[in-house]
Amino acid sequence: MCANFGLYCALIRLGLYSFGRRVCCTCRTPPEKPVFQVLCLGLTGSGKSAIIYALSKDSIDKLEPTVGFLIKPLEFTDCIFEMKELGGADNVRIYWDRYLSGVDALIYVVNSADTADNLQLASQELTRILQNKQLNNVPLLLMANHHDMEDARSMDQLKQIFDWPIISTNRQCIIHPSSIKNTDTIEQGFKKLCGKLQINASSPGK
Repeated sequence: MCANFGLYCALIRLGLYSFGRRVCCTCRTPPEKPVFQVLCLGLTGSGKSAIIYALSKDSIDKLEPTVGFLIKPLEFTDCIFEMKELGGADNVRIYWDRYLSGVDALIYVVNSADTADNLQLASQELTRILQNKQLNNVPLLLMANHHDMEDARSMDQLKQIFDWPIISTNRQCIIHPSSIKNTDTIEQGFKKLCGKLQINASSPGK
């Protein structure tokens, strides 16, 4: 009961934050760098929060699974990501579809050393969320986290598990290996996504 109440409160706060951001952005001085709204999803234990905290130079020693959401800006050389991470537990994933509006990119984090069942579930959840019309043509970065572990799948194996030829049809997709022990591997993936978003933003019709 308490856990569900905490989740509901977190989701309400996220809704209020999203509304407030839309109102404030209308009168805010535009930043020097392009700002992109990036949604981060993945199952519990995939390492979503750890990746975000690692890039923000915050300690990850006492991280716990996200209940509800996490919001944190990440600044890179050429752009800023307004990161919005939603928890990956069963009782949170059912709300993912409610927070897709205005998303410029999706980062989906998977534990590449996870069990076969969990990887299959992660694939099913990604396929489901990509079917939402609000994510049409939204670029995808699949972060193959924990790739330093002995049981980690190769990129080719993950592409097969996640039906890469299908999900990458009519969508810009990147798959990138990462490790919490090596922040550079994480930053490289995020910078690849930043580059694609910058090209898209500067292309005709944007």
